[in-house]
Amino acid sequence: MTSILKNAIVTYVPTAHVEKSSEEIISAIESASEGVPLIVDFDETLFLRNSTQEYLGSVYPRSLGAAFLTVAKAIKPWRWLSTSFGPGDVAMDWFLVVAATVLFPWTWLIWRLKAKHIAQAYCNVPLTQSINANTNAQLVIMTRGFDFVVNPLIRHFPITLAENNNFQIISLHGWPSRMNRFVGTLERVSAMLGKAAVARSVVITDSESDLPLLEASAVPCLFQWPEAAFVPAMADMYIPLFYSEKVKNPGQSHFVKRVIFGHWVFGVIAWSFISPHPVINAVSLFLLTLSYWCVYEIGYQENDAVGEKYEKKPTLSSAYEQYKSRINLHTPWPWCWAVGLAIPGIALFVLSQAPVPIADVMSAIDLSKPVLAWTSLEGTLLRDLAVWMVYLITIRATFWVYNQANETSRIWIYPLLQGQRLFGIALLAGTSAVGTMLMMSFVIARWIQYCVYRCGGDRGSFPVNVSCFLLLAMLYSSLAMGSTDVMSLITWQAGAAFFYCALRSVRKIFQIKSDLGWIQGS
Repeated sequence: MTSILKNAIVTYVPTAHVEKSSEEIISAIESASEGVPLIVDFDETLFLRNSTQEYLGSVYPRSLGAAFLTVAKAIKPWRWLSTSFGPGDVAMDWFLVVAATVLFPWTWLIWRLKAKHIAQAYCNVPLTQSINANTNAQLVIMTRGFDFVVNPLIRHFPITLAENNNFQIISLHGWPSRMNRFVGTLERVSAMLGKAAVARSVVITDSESDLPLLEASAVPCLFQWPEAAFVPAMADMYIPLFYSEKVKNPGQSHFVKRVIFGHWVFGVIAWSFISPHPVINAVSLFLLTLSYWCVYEIGYQENDAVGEKYEKKPTLSSAYEQYKSRINLHTPWPWCWAVGLAIPGIALFVLSQAPVPIADVMSAIDLSKPVLAWTSLEGTLLRDLAVWMVYLITIRATFWVYNQANETSRIWIYPLLQGQRLFGIALLAGTSAVGTMLMMSFVIARWIQYCVYRCGGDRGSFPVNVSCFLLLAMLYSSLAMGSTDVMSLITWQAGAAFFYCALRSVRKIFQIKSDLGWIQGS
């Protein structure tokens, strides 16, 4: 029983009575006289996980539950709730639990069926044994969770007092009119037990937010149990681009800045502007871009794992330690998502390349004979899908080689990775000279930035978008000087390319402007 306690992190609050060893703390619990409240925090103390996250993780189907949580956390609709719901994390938990229960009403039943297994798996056995040793104590379970979530778990805890219903629970109810979660724990417990009872109580918690309650108690104990962990709901589920957004580039708006503006928009300018059906082409490029990133971010995970293992000073984000347990390079889910997104993406791309109206193309396809339907497009759909699969495999292989190479070798592999990203669609259909120059300008600019980083410079201070704009202007000027028909190069696509590059670089240009000047004589 004491093996966990000896390894526990014990922090004592500066009060009159301070326990000095884990054995004395257990002794205080076991020897508490009749009527002395044993106030025990539930989440990550008595229960070695977070009950709210475990409940959200029981949503079924899990893929839809993961999608719901991802979308909700991106939009953050709880920000629009009344301040009576409490602080942001309180409102977030309330919204997610209630919304999940409403959208997936069977979750409550599933939770009750899983409660016994979860309670047995994450019960803090040493703590429950010490509580059972004192049958005269007044057990008070304090939780920031929801009563309909916590109660089924406690019912299956091996606590004698709980089995005999000789305990109290101070928890959050599921409706705003009865919410008290944003009230401090001292106020909540005092309202339930009275200040006199709190003054003679033993308090065990892992949260520093409970310091007022600890200071008001007779025996304050702040534990952080080694086996306890805050595991986010659906942590074992693969969510496309989650690792890229939350772990590799936390707080950097990876999806917007790199996936949308740094990849998809370049493809739209290069291909959609010259497509017979630009809107359909843009939608297809969006799906294919997501398909690419599902496979590419496997390399991100591998890069972090290899860096942690072999590099002296690996570039790891602050979120890596929290989420590194989610790294699974052999799971098939990224590939399943990549293929699932590629199929409609390729179909739409093939349609967007048709030189005739879409209605004419669809009328030529005999949908009553799906086996033969593809022949009306001369096998283009299956051919392009096969090409795309080979492309994704090549992406994964190239990133693997990059991750296994040393730092010097990576300098020469990096432009290949960047080129594969933007020019992958060229395997399905060619682009114009303007589209090629646009994408090549960005590839070269990113490579220069990477070289600066690998040579000891600050990659963040390198004006990559300004460089892309200048490279595009230089390449375009070179093409114009070698052309006999300069006017043919002045197109809407060229205007869009220059406008987009200028728009991306304008902020940095104003920053650079303040550093420009003349050499002044001494």
